[in-house]
Amino acid sequence: MNETIIVGMEIIAKVGRNEVEAIVIEVADTGIKAVSKKSGKEFQVKTILQVLTPLVEANPVAEPVEIAENPIPAEERSTAKLKKKKSLLTAAAEILQQTGEALSAIELIAKVQEAGLWEPQAGKTPANTLYAAILREMNTKENPRFARGEKKGTFQYAL
Repeated sequence: MNETIIVGMEIIAKVGRNEVEAIVIEVADTGIKAVSKKSGKEFQVKTILQVLTPLVEANPVAEPVEIAENPIPAEERSTAKLKKKKSLLTAAAEILQQTGEALSAIELIAKVQEAGLWEPQAGKTPANTLYAAILREMNTKENPRFARGEKKGTFQYAL
């Protein structure tokens, strides 16, 4: 692109494999710095795919542009962590601990879904996967959370 890029222009920049809508905040000899319209993060522009704001409509600004659409302020953004989903195995251990009774893998799946601790993914046999995971934990860990129940195919909380 041989267009003149100025501060305040809206562009679509290539960042990795993604295309990001951004606003130019700095133009220097070393390169162009922009801020993402969606996330508010600053980044160095290597490739400009498209200029959204024509040169005549661009609003030159001497200081960085504050994005009003950003839902998380910059101070909180760096410390904010995504809430990690519970694994089926952890959710099953919680259910066994709460109920205090021995349950089969199929019953555990039903109770875990009822409690809202886990949602099924694309797998077709979550009960078989849970059964195998419980057996693997019982055989490999020094202090497993599960123990065999009195009935065949059932498990109870061990700790």
